[in-house]
Order: sequence, then structure tokens, then C-alpha cells
Amino acid sequence: MKKGVKIGICIFIAIILVALIFLYFHNRENYNNRNTMQTTIQNGRLNEPFTQNQEIDLEDLTVKLSSLSYYPEGNEESIEKNNVLEATIEFESKNQKNINSVMYDYLIFDEDNNILNSSLWENLVYTKNYITGFLKEKYQENQYHKFNDYCVFNTQSEYQNNTEDLTRVSKTMASSLDKELTEPKQITVRIINLRYQFEQEEYKELKNTDLEFVVNFE
Repeated sequence: MKKGVKIGICIFIAIILVALIFLYFHNRENYNNRNTMQTTIQNGRLNEPFTQNQEIDLEDLTVKLSSLSYYPEGNEESIEKNNVLEATIEFESKNQKNINSVMYDYLIFDEDNNILNSSLWENLVYTKNYITGFLKEKYQENQYHKFNDYCVFNTQSEYQNNTEDLTRVSKTMASSLDKELTEPKQITVRIINLRYQFEQEEYKELKNTDLEFVVNFE
């Protein structure tokens, strides 16, 4: 085979690979063509335990919003920080297999679409289009870099709650808000780009699907 032909084939393959990678990332972060699995939780007020509708069932995994808590004066995990909001998500294997890893992005916002916590800005290579779609839907805003204008938190953290039961993984998303959270009417916790792995198995990805927990307060 001639050298020029080999180079042409290599260039063609490279173009195909770049196109596939672009399509993968574009579809993964696209906002408009996604499915939403949603559950609505009716609750009295913040810090009260949930009693029903807090789970979303996947084929082999149950995802549960186990608590939503607010600490005006902070808590043990947030030294010298006030107005701390915490949302805890629990992932439980439906086949009793141990869970090796769970990864996801998240977005938490209230009834006025104030962003109370989010990981989207940290993973911009995956989420730029998603952010743009969210801002366009909620604020008629077309520029993704305006995202921070609608965030009402100044610090954030995420930590795993360790237990001896390896078929369950519990993670807490915490943020310190800019102002006091007084009697919200609704808080939505949205899980995006969920990826998980059971022991001795390949990673699974919930493609183009968001898990949404809508908490309505009386």
C-alpha cells in the first residue's frame, strides 16, 4: 500500500473517532432530549423525615432521597459556616451485590429556581450544554457562564457515609447558602449522569436520564 494511501486512511479514521467522541459528549450533556424519572414527596417542613415516595427504582438499583436537612447555625460537618443545606442520597443494590462505586452530577434548586447546590460547574466538559439548557428553560438565559449568577451558595462539599453494608452507598451533598432559607415551598434534587459499578462488573451509565426528587412543603 502506498504511503499516501496509508496517511489518508489514518486521517479518515481519526476524523471518525473525533466525530464519535463529539457525539458521545454532546448527547451525554444535552438538555432537551433527556428523560426524567421523577417522584414527588409531600412533606411538612425541612428536617422532617420523609414517609413515602422518596425512591426511584432502576432495573438493578434503588435510588432514594433519604433526607433533606437545613442547619441555620451550621453543623459538625461545616465548622464556622451557617445556613447549611444537606441532601442525602442512598443507592441500594436490588440484587444484593456489593456496590464498588457511584458517580453522578447533581443540581438542587428551589421553587424560584435559585440554585442551592450543584456540581455541574466542576465538570464543565460534560455539562456545558446541560447548563445552557437549564438556564434557557428557567431564566431565558442563553449564556452558560451566567450559571453562577443564579447560585445562592458560597461553599459546597460532598462526602460518603460509610457503613458495613456494601450493598448500600449513601452520599451527602452539602452547601452553605448566602442567606437564610426560610419556609421554602419546594426543593428539587436532581441527579444527572449517574454511573455505578457492582463488584466484579463493568460500569453502568444511566444515559440521557435524570432522576428528580421534588419535595413540596406544606
